Amino acid sequence: ELITPEIFIERNKDKRDKIWYHALYYLIYEAEDNLASKILLYEMLKEVTSKSPIDPIPENQFYFGLGYILRLSLNDKQVIKYIKGGKFKVNVGIVGMRDLLEELGEPISRRPILKDDEKKKMYEEFLNDDFFDQI
Repeated sequence: ELITPEIFIERNKDKRDKIWYHALYYLIYEAEDNLASKILLYEMLKEVTSKSPIDPIPENQFYFGLGYILRLSLNDKQVIKYIKGGKFKVNVGIVGMRDLLEELGEPISRRPILKDDEKKKMYEEFLNDDFFDQI
């Protein structure tokens, strides 16, 4: 099936919280030469793609979510290519992709934000824990 820009937008308008969308956005707007290794993508996006307020997303979970990026196509062309050395490279026109991403919007993080009083309570509970209840 030929994916036109209009179909691309329609299919992905509700997917801005997905790992692959964060990675695509990073590759288009921030990566030098629109190229990045999967390790770099993980390091740059592990916090924002996590659903935990404290911990980064597990690496294997991130890579699983990243896999979809290789199935994206636009006008019969693969949007992102996986090249030798474990790197992802943009395979379509950058300007055209920027136009599509601007229409879709910035990535959305579903990571819960802890309020300062919640953080303080967690630290106090941790510091006051005698740790002997586990033995």
